[in-house]
Amino acid sequence: MVKLSRRTALRTAGIVAGFGLGGCLRLGSEQGDCEKGRTVHDHDVELSADAEWGHPRYDAANTGYNPDATGPESLEDPAWRYAYCAPFEDLGCLVHSRGVLQFGPEQNDARTGERIEDLSDDWEMKARFRGARVVDGVTYDTAGRDVFARDGDDERWRTAPEDEDASLLGVAGGSVFVTAGTIDSKRTYALDAETGDQLWSVEVHPDGLAAIADGRVYMGVEDSVLLALDAATGEECWRRDLELFRIELPVAVTGDAIYAAGAGGRAASLTRDGERCWNVETDVDTLVSPTVAAGTVYTGGGFTPRSGSLVALNADDGTTRATFGTRQYDDGEVAYAGLTTGPVAVEGVLYVPTRAGDIYAFD
Repeated sequence: MVKLSRRTALRTAGIVAGFGLGGCLRLGSEQGDCEKGRTVHDHDVELSADAEWGHPRYDAANTGYNPDATGPESLEDPAWRYAYCAPFEDLGCLVHSRGVLQFGPEQNDARTGERIEDLSDDWEMKARFRGARVVDGVTYDTAGRDVFARDGDDERWRTAPEDEDASLLGVAGGSVFVTAGTIDSKRTYALDAETGDQLWSVEVHPDGLAAIADGRVYMGVEDSVLLALDAATGEECWRRDLELFRIELPVAVTGDAIYAAGAGGRAASLTRDGERCWNVETDVDTLVSPTVAAGTVYTGGGFTPRSGSLVALNADDGTTRATFGTRQYDDGEVAYAGLTTGPVAVEGVLYVPTRAGDIYAFD
């Protein structure tokens, strides 16, 4: 897994406020007497038996876009909320195994929100949280300087692009994309997914994970620059400075647009050819990876007290459609606020994981 450059522990008090637009809710901070369990339950959500969000960013290519998802009708109130009363740093959530919601090491019923006590020991799902990607039953991962592919208990191949640590950027189109090298001298590599043979390498140091779609690799570099590489050759297609103050997390890529969010609280949209569509400032300090469903971009704050909100933007022009203030958890020493990563959009449901150890479901 690519290590993000910031890990912010917050020492603060007070409340995390929702902002003054439709769909806003103010939820106060809760101290060490936090009540664990399904503390909010208005109704169960509906999901089909084959509903799935198989990786933290939807797929092995980190696109953040499920074309079959319609998203929730409203962010005014959650259908349910489950509180673990423990901080969850950068963990996202998955939906798998016929209605199982995986939030880090924990499992909940994706429809009701109830915790599943008899946890299934699914090593593949656990590996995905550690940064592995799974395509057609083959798991791609890194260990130290090594990159490897494993089919069940059988290792298909193992290689070391550099003498220093390697990090997986994503898997798509028969290629495995990694970055490797020292902090001051990193390169980006493409490896053949079948053999592990090197296809190309370029002197590019990504700020975080990549998103891969339709033959291009999109990644944040040089803090605020979005770079597009040709996935087959590694050649630069285009680069744009989005003025987002560091694009550490993957962008979301749909059939005709790219959506980015940055640590400066700004979000932006571009065409697939890199033409700017919009660039807006939100009411939160930092933003997690965007998720797109049915014309709405869902993102939210992380790391700082003013960032404890889920934000829904119009995908066409970036205007804010709704916000929702998530709960803050204070253990007496550190206050945890904001989202851990981008929300999960499955069919008509949106799941929102937070650093306070909560998972929300909206429909």
